[in-house]
Amino acid sequence: MAVILIIYNGLLMVTNALHKEGDIAKVKKRLINITIGVLLLTGFYAIIRIVVGLINSVFGTAGGSS
Repeated sequence: MAVILIIYNGLLMVTNALHKEGDIAKVKKRLINITIGVLLLTGFYAIIRIVVGLINSVFGTAGGSS
């Protein structure tokens, strides 16, 4: 979804659909917000993977032999 939004906003910047400077500023702000969102989601995913890995190494994997 983020890739589609980035492509769409990039096309808006390049095409002549935007005639006002304020519109270009809005598109730039959207692109920055999309990038920040993707970075946050990637960071949260990495943190969760690390925490789950640590928990599994301490307590063993779920469904292990009993």
